[in-house]
Amino acid sequence: MKSKIKNKKFLISIKRGFSIGEVLLAAFVLSVAMLAAVNLLIAGFSNSADSRDRIIASMLVQEGIEIARNVRDNNWATGKVTFSNTNFPDVSRAADNTPLGCALDKNSLAIRGTCDSAAVSKVLKINADGYYMKVGATITKFKRKVMIQYFNSSGAPSDRASAATAKLTSVVIWGTDWPKIDLSDCSTATRCVAAVSILTKWGE
Repeated sequence: MKSKIKNKKFLISIKRGFSIGEVLLAAFVLSVAMLAAVNLLIAGFSNSADSRDRIIASMLVQEGIEIARNVRDNNWATGKVTFSNTNFPDVSRAADNTPLGCALDKNSLAIRGTCDSAAVSKVLKINADGYYMKVGATITKFKRKVMIQYFNSSGAPSDRASAATAKLTSVVIWGTDWPKIDLSDCSTATRCVAAVSILTKWGE
């Protein structure tokens, strides 16, 4: 019996791979997606840093007000006149009629002697205990000045001896120049924070 050998055709299915154009297109799309993700991460980190700076600046501004208020309170507690000449400057404006900028920190027992237009450094530094001070090992990006303006009982500008009130303006900046006197250009967008408070006479 003859064996019949049947010829069988084996069909091999050959699947096409990606073309170079498709590979390049996929790589481009992936690169764009990764670049967008990286940009989002960078923007997120930047926004976090900006928010941190704004919070620190806001706290430093309030601290400036409280330091000056504490000097006034200590005068009352020790029986001195409210705006004593031992720790409050005699005048509140420099020769060019701009408000004096005072450099204060938590150890300041007096405002007098820390105020002028330019000579006293307003840069805050971090000391060994982690406080923002006038003297310290680590220089920060923050600058602070507290401006004092005296007014008599009629509300007119005056010197210290005739003052019934003292207007405190605490300003903190970081990475920018000092704002205008009226603070019209002071905002977190311009890296500037300010606060205003009025001190009145006590026990007089």
